[in-house]
Amino acid sequence: MQSKVYLVDVDGTVCEDVPNEEAHRFASAQPLPGARDAMQALVDAGHELVYFTARLPEHADVTRGWLSMHGFPFPDNLLCNKPRSLRRAYVWVDNTPVTAQHFGGDWATHTLF
Repeated sequence: MQSKVYLVDVDGTVCEDVPNEEAHRFASAQPLPGARDAMQALVDAGHELVYFTARLPEHADVTRGWLSMHGFPFPDNLLCNKPRSLRRAYVWVDNTPVTAQHFGGDWATHTLF
């Protein structure tokens, strides 16, 4: 199996969905059940993990701290300022093959490989 780079959203994907307008809740957000284990499984399978979030750069430290506190692998691999979709679909155009997955909200039934 070829190693991949997984870009994983934070809010609504690894933790409860906290909007930027409620940034005071970032540090106390609840992790989604099974999210940490799913991220660890990616790393254990040899993949790279990067958290990609619409949180602003000024929230990077609290986000890294939250990821670390909850045992998520590679909490320093964080990219902020993802455009906010506001429930619109993202379209990614790249010269490298891209595979996208929509997370339906339940790690118990979602598969990543």
